[in-house]
Amino acid sequence: MKGIQVSIFFGFILFASGQRFIIKDNNGLPTLAVDLLSTANKLYADECNNGDYELSIWETNVTLPEYIVGQRAQDDLGPMRGYIPHVQDITRNASNIALVEPESFLELWNNTGSSSCTRFSVWRLNCPNGFRALGDIATFCEPNEPCTLPAPDSYKSKLRCVRQDLLETCSFDDDDIWSTDGDSVATPASLWRTSGDLGIGGLYHMNEKSATEKPLNGVCYCLKRLDPEIV
Repeated sequence: MKGIQVSIFFGFILFASGQRFIIKDNNGLPTLAVDLLSTANKLYADECNNGDYELSIWETNVTLPEYIVGQRAQDDLGPMRGYIPHVQDITRNASNIALVEPESFLELWNNTGSSSCTRFSVWRLNCPNGFRALGDIATFCEPNEPCTLPAPDSYKSKLRCVRQDLLETCSFDDDDIWSTDGDSVATPASLWRTSGDLGIGGLYHMNEKSATEKPLNGVCYCLKRLDPEIV
């Protein structure tokens, strides 16, 4: 199937929700505090889509100085499974910050023409050099209205890019977990799960070049495996 491809990555983590853990930099210094939240708001549910797959998209509430690094999506209508990570920079070093807000957003895809009740757009973060986005984000339109949302600049206050040395490279699973097969959407798309067993995932990406090839040349990024030390 030709068209736009969306990618998604899920994390695999064995820590308990509600505890705080740390990620250390290459010098062994505590750099990021990570909270794993198992409760979130369902932003989107593919409840009236005529497609062959179900999809829900989730996001947590943010209380500064913690930030989100993306949203979570899964191949059913809930409840949410797994965790969404919140991160906090604990370096106290203004010259070597661990988190930075995205510079801008690029719209990759929207579900114009879909049989879904809700219109949504998917956006990619443009991060400064040395930082990476851990996932794309979705924004939503009023039901049955054209999806012409402006860039989601309001996310700059709660969403962060992460310094690359605090990340692990992750790979995608062999099979997609969602696609637009059976739907009337103008541009086909599919979702792919990442193998987050070496780090923390739970977010999603989009690749607009193919509905069959893995996105991002098969490479994405996850937070490093958590240190067992509780902050």
